[in-house]
Amino acid sequence: YAGALRIDNYSIPGLRLSLSGYYGSTFKNTLRSIGSRYSDTRGNLAIGSFDFMLNRWNWIVRGNADYAHLSDHAQITAFNKAFPTHTGQDGSPSKHQPVAKNAYSVGIEAGYNVMSQVEKYRDEQKLYVFGRYEYYNPYIAESNQGTYNFTEKHRIAAGINWMPLPQIAFKAEYSHRFLKTGYNDEPSRSIGVAYMGFFKH
Repeated sequence: YAGALRIDNYSIPGLRLSLSGYYGSTFKNTLRSIGSRYSDTRGNLAIGSFDFMLNRWNWIVRGNADYAHLSDHAQITAFNKAFPTHTGQDGSPSKHQPVAKNAYSVGIEAGYNVMSQVEKYRDEQKLYVFGRYEYYNPYIAESNQGTYNFTEKHRIAAGINWMPLPQIAFKAEYSHRFLKTGYNDEPSRSIGVAYMGFFKH
């Protein structure tokens, strides 16, 4: 069993403030016997999150902060490493990776509709120029589990979203993910087209 709760606040026009949380057990969610060694292992996962969105004055600004904690992470790591590697009823084809104790993510992005300043197009088109920054680490473990410096990352991105019609968006983005010294950074470029519509039958 697990539970989730979210609270949204809209008391300020154009601004949404949100708090959310999740709690549930992640271990022993199977009919397979795991033995008495792990009888007290629960793997309780708790996640807390704050996020917001401002959509006003031709700006769209979003941000988030998330934190997660997993209990019994050392026992679950030991269980994963001891799990058979062969495929079949009692085995797993996936690699047996260690499990993190904590994880976090923070990010903020902002985009401005420059078409709002062009009288000819302000009611017909939108062109958002945006930027984003995020910092996250999905694997924070104790020292006796081994640490991996490549899991801590910074990322910046910038691009445009052009909507000549409300149902169509052309997107272009450049991003750069920064890793610690000794690991290669990860730049990327992407373009795409999105369509939103309703089909009736």
